[in-house]
Amino acid sequence: MAFDGSAIGKLVETQTLDGLRLHGFYQQSPKSLDTLVSDRECWLIVHGVAGNFYNSSLLSSVSGSLLSIGADVLRINTRGRDAIAYFAVGAGHSRCGSAYEMICDGAVDIAAWVDAVQRQGYEKINLLGHSLGAVKSLLYVSQIGPESMRKTDSQKLSRLVLLSPPRLQSDTLKDDVKYASAYAANLAEAQQLCDEGKAETLFTIRYPQPMIVSAGTYIDKYGPASHYDYHSFLGRNACPTLWAFGEHEVRGPRSSFRDADKALMEAWKSLGAKSQSLQVIRGGDHAYTGVRDLLCHSVIDWTQATV
Repeated sequence: MAFDGSAIGKLVETQTLDGLRLHGFYQQSPKSLDTLVSDRECWLIVHGVAGNFYNSSLLSSVSGSLLSIGADVLRINTRGRDAIAYFAVGAGHSRCGSAYEMICDGAVDIAAWVDAVQRQGYEKINLLGHSLGAVKSLLYVSQIGPESMRKTDSQKLSRLVLLSPPRLQSDTLKDDVKYASAYAANLAEAQQLCDEGKAETLFTIRYPQPMIVSAGTYIDKYGPASHYDYHSFLGRNACPTLWAFGEHEVRGPRSSFRDADKALMEAWKSLGAKSQSLQVIRGGDHAYTGVRDLLCHSVIDWTQATV
């Protein structure tokens, strides 16, 4: 499903409570041009690790689908955009990007964007995140993170869509069929650097993918504390939520996704969780290559069924 180039678009920005200036791209659906803002709904779209608001063809496809049914879309940057990024803070700059981010700060970033959208008059706000962006979105909705820096009531969100959130649980990651040894080696190197007081030192990792990160960031995301294992805060999410995974993810060897659908169904049963839906997209990988129409239709069908 192609990106809807006919929609009105503009570059926008907001500022987080800790002073970072973030940018995004806002599009109003052609179907909502004559509608009051308070009667429209806006979807905030959150990128994955080292991503940004403009370079994901997957999120372009999803955005185009939402625009086509009359929803407005705001694709946002978090402080984890790109590998290394510099953000304006007052008269200076702050270094971040995926190499230096702490995941819980993603909730602070999302809070700033939700607050900005509310100030524009939107009363119906939805959130969709992919991969690490899905983890950040669930953290925000579950009120996980620096509470002193949060001022937006996440319960005002109407819907939440989580596309392929990885399970960041250390024991699970150690069980990876192909990359267990790479994970162990990366974790040991990161821990040694942190023990030496070198948490901001960059090093090259192989797990979960080849990239450069700081030792402190690696421990934060993938370390033994497992702060961001979504199973640990499933019970805190009261928002109607669609979880989606590619078939090749949940039936594949990667431990962060393997049988995620089955584990979620069991967890929801034990928690008595409500308003949680799950879709496994046949033939889908992490980027939903070749099956994006199926994914988009699933998102739209669920969205329209939860009005």
